[in-house]
Amino acid sequence: MINNRGMVCGQSDLGGFCWYRGKLTQLKPLAGDTFAYSFGLNDKNQVVGVSYSLDRPRRAVMFVQGRARSLSVASHHHSEANDINDLGQIVGGFSDTIGQSMAYVSWHGTVRDLGTLGGPRRNDAGFGINDRGQIVGDVSKPNTPPEVGAATAFLYERGVMRALPTPAGYGSHAVRINRSGQTVGWIEQIGGDVDARRAVMWKNGARITLVDEPSDARGVNNLGQAVGGVYTREGGFLYTPGRGSRNLNELIDPASGYRLIYPQDINDSGQVVGYACKAELCGPVLLDPVHKARRSHGIDTTSDAAGISDDREP
Repeated sequence: MINNRGMVCGQSDLGGFCWYRGKLTQLKPLAGDTFAYSFGLNDKNQVVGVSYSLDRPRRAVMFVQGRARSLSVASHHHSEANDINDLGQIVGGFSDTIGQSMAYVSWHGTVRDLGTLGGPRRNDAGFGINDRGQIVGDVSKPNTPPEVGAATAFLYERGVMRALPTPAGYGSHAVRINRSGQTVGWIEQIGGDVDARRAVMWKNGARITLVDEPSDARGVNNLGQAVGGVYTREGGFLYTPGRGSRNLNELIDPASGYRLIYPQDINDSGQVVGYACKAELCGPVLLDPVHKARRSHGIDTTSDAAGISDDREP
């Protein structure tokens, strides 16, 4: 993930990390835990995620100078912190019963269960929150067998949860929401395989398909641009309102030697983070948008173009 200050957080073979202004910080778990991963990042460089071990459940944490600190919701048996807005409101899921999860929002140490839409079992979580306090995530889908575990995407605002439009026979997942309420995620056939999964965006009660290929949407900025992965090819997609989606590998200067495998997030400056390879070397990368002022450098200057520099790898 990437915020509007250019801070990048993600995962590598060594575990969770954050990168800012050329400095790489390895995330450290709570005492007694082995793993630490970041799931949410705001524009104040506040980072939330989880700490856990193979023999201990996940606990929701905030990272302070790279070190995990327990959040109040971590008092439950299992908890995750999935996103944080600039007000410090945090969303995620918690559970005291194996096989169940409740979606929550936490602010100043107070944890609120967001409720449910009446599905057959609690298998819920909040995944995204904007600065207006609108929350998106998944809850158990009503009128489906509990053993199927089908989910439906929700929008929670002003104390009310409602389902986001989803076709009959499909489940849906909402992962991020921007300032204007545009929400990204995916839909998938209940009981089907990933070939039927499609990246989507919800806005003003309507749903649009971003890519008509097996795909998911993972990030959206405040301009309505979205990025995500495509399962049948490299490059993922960049969606721009009014212009549709393009394979990001079509926008990278071939001379760089990089090929993007999948993008994960995009900020308001058009910077994209994801996973890429150069020859046999693969890892997290930062793609900077290329502006016409750099035409003399011989880099593709189409308006959506992106360049990758070795010294900008997080």
